[in-house]
Amino acid sequence: MFASALARSCGVNFTATSSAQWQSKGHLGDMLKAMRSSFRLAEFEGPTILLIDEIDSIGDRATFTGSNADYNTEVVNAMLELLDGAEGRRGVVVIGATNYPEKVDAALRRPGRLDRHYALELPDLDTRAQIVGLHLGGIKIEDDDLLSIARATVGRSGADLKQYVVDAMRFARRQRRPVMAADILARVPPVKPLESEERRTACVHESGHAIVGLELAVADINLVAVAKQKVAGQSMQGYVQWNIPSPSFRNRQSYLDKITMLLGGIAAERTFFGEHFDGAGGFVGSDLQIATDLATLIVAAFGMGDTLAYTHAPTPELLQRLRENDPDVRYQVERVLSEQLARACEIVARNRTGIERLVLNLEDREVMPGDEVRTILAHATGTSEKRKPRRGKRDPRRASPL
Repeated sequence: MFASALARSCGVNFTATSSAQWQSKGHLGDMLKAMRSSFRLAEFEGPTILLIDEIDSIGDRATFTGSNADYNTEVVNAMLELLDGAEGRRGVVVIGATNYPEKVDAALRRPGRLDRHYALELPDLDTRAQIVGLHLGGIKIEDDDLLSIARATVGRSGADLKQYVVDAMRFARRQRRPVMAADILARVPPVKPLESEERRTACVHESGHAIVGLELAVADINLVAVAKQKVAGQSMQGYVQWNIPSPSFRNRQSYLDKITMLLGGIAAERTFFGEHFDGAGGFVGSDLQIATDLATLIVAAFGMGDTLAYTHAPTPELLQRLRENDPDVRYQVERVLSEQLARACEIVARNRTGIERLVLNLEDREVMPGDEVRTILAHATGTSEKRKPRRGKRDPRRASPL
């Protein structure tokens, strides 16, 4: 939708393809032929925006192994040639879409190729209402009804909204009547309030991240958020948004501090409830997954473990494989995580009063600015804000999920 809207805004042609479409043509030679054909067609119809959907499926040469490595390497090399080869691509702007940018070959992301990167965030309230109206076409629904649909679809993507509208219109056609707002709302998974104990757990978890991160001066807090409503299928109920510096060089201790901060949520849950819950792990992007991968990089890639050595493992999948296949790496990783969790628990226990006050405030509100968080914690501990770290560039991806 973004790529086609961009083409319309620019007044140029639009064409879409994918690696799956190219592969469906046959063996390697047929696939390469289909790739070149897509680029030639885009150039012939130019100026054109050419969308390559799910571009991560082309692969990353750094991860290719086994009997298919040569095949996959040929595909990546062909894409590099098409992006900036001798023949050029006059009048063709290429957009690659992916949910896994880290799986795209580094050479494809270099200047002159796919070098401008944008994250399309989930739509906000007003945008959700506009998306629903767009997919309704000429069908008119009252503005208040559109707003009700937008409120009920918090956390949903544009694709989700499109599907709700399509399903509602199909149902209305079978009923031989115009589609109504109620038809769309009936297809939206319900949003229910977080129960008091469940929300308290989330507040304790995020407060643990906040106090440990500030104690160790890992980063400056931009805000702490804990939702009051739970959306079906959405794992994240709260997060801490950090302003993280980007130093040129980092030592072992800075990585250990980051791991300790990531484990601060687990430490808070154990301190307050005697155990921790499954929200801190179990999925890619969770606290435990990020902490485990950082610990693996320390001992196996940065030479900061028991031995001075380097192992090439640039992706979470390869890091997982390394831990599975190397008992010594696995032992060192487990030791790092255990030591930093104990450290996080000690910080949480020492600052329990501040966390309790922060939890009380979070339970009444959904979002707390970083300045208020620092003030509450400073007053509770009787200290000034002297540990406030230098500010860095805001990175919305650096959120500590529950």
